[in-house]
Amino acid sequence: MRSILLGFIFICFVQPLWGQGDTKEIYEDWNATAYQAELILANDASTTVSLEALRVKLSRSRSIFLDLREQGSTRLTSLKAQLAALGPEPSENDEEQSKITERRSALKLQIKVEEAPSREAAEAFERANGLIAEVDEIVRARQAAQLFELRKSPLNPSLLIGSMKAVVTFVLSTKDEYFETKTSASKNLLAILMWLFFAALLIWQGTFRIKKTLNSILSSENEWQLMVKSRLSQLLPFGAMILAVTSVYYALKLVLPGSNGTVLLCGLYMVIAFGLSGSWLSKAIFSGDELNEPLFKMADNNADTAVNTVGLLGWVLGAFFLLENVFLQNVGDNNFIIAPNFLLIIISSIALFRFAVIANKFEQNRGLDGDL
Repeated sequence: MRSILLGFIFICFVQPLWGQGDTKEIYEDWNATAYQAELILANDASTTVSLEALRVKLSRSRSIFLDLREQGSTRLTSLKAQLAALGPEPSENDEEQSKITERRSALKLQIKVEEAPSREAAEAFERANGLIAEVDEIVRARQAAQLFELRKSPLNPSLLIGSMKAVVTFVLSTKDEYFETKTSASKNLLAILMWLFFAALLIWQGTFRIKKTLNSILSSENEWQLMVKSRLSQLLPFGAMILAVTSVYYALKLVLPGSNGTVLLCGLYMVIAFGLSGSWLSKAIFSGDELNEPLFKMADNNADTAVNTVGLLGWVLGAFFLLENVFLQNVGDNNFIIAPNFLLIIISSIALFRFAVIANKFEQNRGLDGDL
């Protein structure tokens, strides 16, 4: 009897105290979070990004309370099943054993003790769920408003004219910067010539000398030497060309040291770098050379189309960066970038469509003998 009473006291009173501290901190943090969430929801100036971050936080708290509620529900179900297993309570005229009566009373008390945290967790879960529903409603309303918001059309002639005027203004301001810094550019004439000399040397070595040098160094017909020579004959000319473009960029940067000149040169560098990268990559994949077979073997006309298409996408991607530099950093009205960007999107869409036709044909004929 004493052991049963001690076990009951331990289960009902001592064991819950172990987790009481952690549970108390959870609910204190949750009350602070819920109060902050209600303030954010009441503020119409709250950004969508802050609402999305708040939703993540609320969702994390909701998961915690869901686990607490399910833990309490499982425990209550077990206790109620135990109580039901003792049978119905006897009527006033009936008697039952004292041990069963004591066990029934102990289970009822334990059920009352276990119901309190389960109900508290259920209430917190419903509160978090309601706040999340409010956040979702606000975000959906904003997204719907953006969807039906009337945007400026890239086909509007005024935007195209404005874009052309903005480009002319930028070019004229760059020209004025050049004349203002012409004296400093003449002082750096030696450095400019040095960078241009490096560029010419890299182009000459990468275009005309590199293959002869590789043939003299790797003259054996060994399999590994042939593989190394074929890979280096692809990579080194491309690397030399990129370094040459970089040298020209630094030379011109000394000629145009102003802010507009830096923006223009950076954009042009991105155009040339992405264009050369796209052309080199497309040739390596679809065309190959005398030492390297293409990764995808196609008929000559399809290979040429694939090379031109992928190469064009590289130049278009570089043009996007150039426009972003010129318009977003040096033009007051950002709407002017819509028209030229739309033209670039049309060009890239046509190129992607042509490439998709070739890729689809390649996929249909995969495994067949001969070229595609």
